[in-house]
Amino acid sequence: MAMDRGPGGSALLPPAAPGAAPGAAERPAAPPAAAPDPSERAPMRHSATSTAARPQAGEASGEKRARPAAALAGLTPGAVAAWGLAATALALGLLLCALALVALASVTSLAVGPWRPLGDQLGSALERTGQVAAASGQAVRDAFDPAHPPRESLRQDTEFDALQVLGVGEPLGATDQSRVELVRIAKRPDARDAATAQYAVVQRALVVPQARRVLGVPLGEERGEQEHYLYQGQTFRLGSHYYKVNWVSVDRQQVAIARYRSADGVIGSLVFEYD
Repeated sequence: MAMDRGPGGSALLPPAAPGAAPGAAERPAAPPAAAPDPSERAPMRHSATSTAARPQAGEASGEKRARPAAALAGLTPGAVAAWGLAATALALGLLLCALALVALASVTSLAVGPWRPLGDQLGSALERTGQVAAASGQAVRDAFDPAHPPRESLRQDTEFDALQVLGVGEPLGATDQSRVELVRIAKRPDARDAATAQYAVVQRALVVPQARRVLGVPLGEERGEQEHYLYQGQTFRLGSHYYKVNWVSVDRQQVAIARYRSADGVIGSLVFEYD
């Protein structure tokens, strides 16, 4: 709306309306209301959104608190007893392991260091106690079994099925091709024990002498004579039999020869063998 200006360029105010308060026409018009700033509305929306989200968060926490209660309500007395037994077994296992470790540490400490003599004595005492307990139990069982075998250890001798005492000039044995006889018995002055102080000299010869030929020319007979020396405890073979020197005597000029019952009892190397 255009306003009339008076002399000197001043604006002329319109005349006041009838009945208006005096001076109303002289008041300037109020400025228009400013438009609301969108940036000021955003916090309000955010607060509203957070306020709306709070009940949902409360509901979620309530559900979390309700889950353990529901899980506990679902446990039966049998399940609780089973879990209790499992926990008890676990505790007992841990206790036994701890006791075993303590015992091992105690034995180790006794086995080394200044406690070693005490540990040895304790071990010996325990071993003797076990032996006495075993012997007592065996004695009770033997009382009800009169035919029980001997409990002490026995020294088993080699099994022989023949024993012959031979003098000088007698044969020890023979095979299809060879014959062995006792030639003499001698004694060693430098022997360290009785078993090696005396020995027998035997001689092997062919049963049937063979002709000796050189470039086709007969030169006597081949008797295959060969000497061997036998000490007490040595073994030799003639044919399918094995023999052992049982004893040798210089005073009696004799030797005792035992024949093995089987080759399973042969121990040691052979001095000689002939088929």
